[in-house]
Amino acid sequence: MSALPWSRASAFSNAAFAAAKERIAHLKAADDSLILPGAGTNCYDHGRQTALAVVLLHGFTNNPIQFARLAAELYARGCNVLVPRLPGHGDADRMSTRLEGVTATEFTDAANAAMDAAAGLGRRLAVSGISLGGSLCAWLATVRSDIDTIVSISPAIALNHMAVFVDRLVVGAMTRLPADKYAWWDPKLKERILPKHAYPRYPIRTLGECLRIGEDIIAARGPFPGSERSRVAFALNPGDGTVNDRVVASIAQKWNSSEWVAARIAMISGVPAFHDIIEPEAPGARIDKVYPQVIQLIAGDAQG
Repeated sequence: MSALPWSRASAFSNAAFAAAKERIAHLKAADDSLILPGAGTNCYDHGRQTALAVVLLHGFTNNPIQFARLAAELYARGCNVLVPRLPGHGDADRMSTRLEGVTATEFTDAANAAMDAAAGLGRRLAVSGISLGGSLCAWLATVRSDIDTIVSISPAIALNHMAVFVDRLVVGAMTRLPADKYAWWDPKLKERILPKHAYPRYPIRTLGECLRIGEDIIAARGPFPGSERSRVAFALNPGDGTVNDRVVASIAQKWNSSEWVAARIAMISGVPAFHDIIEPEAPGARIDKVYPQVIQLIAGDAQG
């Protein structure tokens, strides 16, 4: 098929971009007055369709502020960038209870809606996320055909130091707990934990719902809709004690060897031994080491 004449191609891309902006406005409309300024859905765009559009999915109990600096760096490279707020997240009140009762389906629906919204922002489409966001990236690889690059950072697919069948028993128990049963991320620091824009505690049942997404990823069978197009990188920090690297590596190996989708492991080097390597406000954060590696995985040498 011959290429579209320039004027027709330009009109097509302009219409796609306008439609994307309308869908993003719909996502932003879900951000009510309780949301912390900056913690709602954010879009960094150049006012036109670019070569690459990137969606960034934040972690559990965090919000789009987590990705603000990385989004700005991708924007400076010429990308349009969408950072959606996931359900229940982003309240100014750090002791918010809005995460209670949020389900795995609500999280996956939100990820799908974000990809639908971003589809017209760029001629190619990439998605990356950390922890819960990383799991959503991996899940998207199993269901969508329109994503070129998927970078799943430290995905919360399964609990560490557990066999898969034990993980499923534990997750099942978590999801049967009362919705208002909480745990602190750090029982000593409690609400003093950083970053100040994220929640210091979490409903255990909702964490179980996050891990149910991991169960769906493990159970997924291909070939996946994007098998001819998508390229998946699982970006892992070797010092992260919370991610089950063994399970993640087995997923990548199975997907790749079965030709369900191209997948590989990418180790992030030179970073501290903790989970949230994206968050600039995390104690000991080394985004100067992390961001260049993540940007290379997401965008390579792409320019808008």
